[in-house]
Amino acid sequence: MLSQLIKKDLLVLLRNKHIFIVLLLMPIALISILGFALSSVMEGDENVIEAKVYLVENGSEVEELQQFIAYVQQLNLPEEAKIGIIERAKVTLPISLLKEEVFGSEELQKNITLEIAQPNEMKKILDGEDAEAVIEFPEGFTYAFLKQVFFREGKAPELKLMQNEGKQLSAGMVESILKNVQEQYAYAIAMQEKQIVVSDENNQVGISITTETVENRPVVTAMTYYTFGMSVMFVLYVASTLASMALLEKESYVYSRIMVSGTSPWLYLGSYFLTGVLVAFTQLMLLFTVSISFYGMEIPNYFMLITISLFLSFGVGGLTAILTAFSYRSNKSSINEAFESVFVTVFAFLGGSFIPISALENIGGYTLNGAGMKAYLLMVKEYDFGAISSYLVTMFAYGVLLLILAVFIFPRKERA
Repeated sequence: MLSQLIKKDLLVLLRNKHIFIVLLLMPIALISILGFALSSVMEGDENVIEAKVYLVENGSEVEELQQFIAYVQQLNLPEEAKIGIIERAKVTLPISLLKEEVFGSEELQKNITLEIAQPNEMKKILDGEDAEAVIEFPEGFTYAFLKQVFFREGKAPELKLMQNEGKQLSAGMVESILKNVQEQYAYAIAMQEKQIVVSDENNQVGISITTETVENRPVVTAMTYYTFGMSVMFVLYVASTLASMALLEKESYVYSRIMVSGTSPWLYLGSYFLTGVLVAFTQLMLLFTVSISFYGMEIPNYFMLITISLFLSFGVGGLTAILTAFSYRSNKSSINEAFESVFVTVFAFLGGSFIPISALENIGGYTLNGAGMKAYLLMVKEYDFGAISSYLVTMFAYGVLLLILAVFIFPRKERA
């Protein structure tokens, strides 16, 4: 009997062209539009991302170089060694390197405008909106840096990077450049044809930047991002669509005839739960197939893709059951309409379907669609199952808890 109920639901779906448009054609259209329109921004097109950076030096690099030379002169070293250290120090100045070799390079000048500012201009710069980032060097930075490079004395001097939160893409580009300077300083020195060692096996020396390290993972393209974003959003419509179908069956007395045949109400509810799982999984697979076939989306692990889709579909099955139960309990379609018009959009925003929002990252992971979105993105970045396990648990928990609630809410006997 259960298979017959599921077959009935699927046949009704296939006959409804409006449902076909909502569940398949609309997400495909949005994937195409958003993927192509935002690909240059999300994938770092050099002609799109531009940044204005202010560099503020509280001390004086020239004076601190002289201070270092005086320090070397008073050391008990051979004169030839002192001369060698001093000559190498003159071409190892970190702030000059950043100005001339990094931000002054022909490649970066296409995207970054570097402005040199005075310390007394800091407040005006920070209060303004034109700066993507401000790099501030504290007094004594160069002196401390040279002492550490040549004599391993003291801690690595720390510069301060202030980013404009409203311009995350361009500010993030500046942060990445500084991290590259920090990690590849020895290479930068070699580019100046000097033999300076700035790091050893156990202790990295040079410039310290108080920002977290980003792992080297594959870049998520805009087409891939919006394939998953639109898929986890539109899969929610499966639940409200099936719940509306169920309510229509009640209003047209189909449900009454099914009950007269001796079918259990729980079996009827269970059929919608399983239909929700099946339709959601089919929808996801079709959308992914389109993106893989026509847009070249790359999937590093198909088994993980199918696993995530099954767990997400299971959660959608629970959502289908709870919406069906509420519809039957209230005997109104307003719940499904509110879910489609309001709740889906809110969940999509929180889950990151439209654009990644770091401030909502933790909240989004607790939504059904957000958990699926994060799991898919981690899969594309070639993480293993351990990294997505918490999101799989979240999706499975949604399915179980919503189904249990639906059992308690669904009316045991049909009300007039």
